[in-house]
Amino acid sequence: DGHAPVSKSSHASEEGTTPRRRCHLVDFAGGCGPLGLPLAAMLPWATVTIVELKKRSLDIARERASAAGLTNVAFFEGDIRAFPEPFDVGLALHACGDASDLVMEACVNARARFVVCPCCTGKLSTSRVNVFRYAITQSNETRITYPRSAPVRACLDPAAYDYLACAADVSDAFNLEG
Repeated sequence: DGHAPVSKSSHASEEGTTPRRRCHLVDFAGGCGPLGLPLAAMLPWATVTIVELKKRSLDIARERASAAGLTNVAFFEGDIRAFPEPFDVGLALHACGDASDLVMEACVNARARFVVCPCCTGKLSTSRVNVFRYAITQSNETRITYPRSAPVRACLDPAAYDYLACAADVSDAFNLEG
């Protein structure tokens, strides 16, 4: 089906130039395509899907893909957990707050390899409001509880964890000078 795990031998022929089968990369929280579109251009034998909550960002990515003549890019407007397709590699360059954990969870569930660069750790704080969090799912469910590891939960209460999450993001949510 073309969605088997990626291996070096599955991409290249004896000469190392002709791919044997396609690979599906998913750029989660891909925005306007700053990661997914160059990858699609560099890897014409791969399918790159950009997953994004914000319609406007995906519209820009679509325009850029069209202008570049990229035919191996797909788009999915929705929540990370709602992405239904199998894939080989998951990527997240700017998955804010709990989105990084959701990407890793999606990749583990799909048995896919992944590269995730977390950011905006201050958005993990329970005192923060993320206006895009449930824009598609229309759900009020708690998606992920922090801290995630039992040993850290044993050492930090939720307030202390919130303080650390915001401090790591140099957030103004807490006054760190006093």
